[in-house]
Amino acid sequence: MLITAGYVAFNFKILGNRSPIYYIQVKRYVAYYRNFAYMVAVTMFINIQIKLNERAKRQSTK
Repeated sequence: MLITAGYVAFNFKILGNRSPIYYIQVKRYVAYYRNFAYMVAVTMFINIQIKLNERAKRQSTK
């Protein structure tokens, strides 16, 4: 994700702000990546919660 952001910033330096179409595309990509990262984080969090719950249940039954 950081590499992508760096690449985008590098391209902005080359192009300047003369291409609004490119800028709109970049905004769309950034929003997509942010949503994707958010989804991944939520999924990981839910998986961790499930694992912790299973471990707690196993310990309580002993």
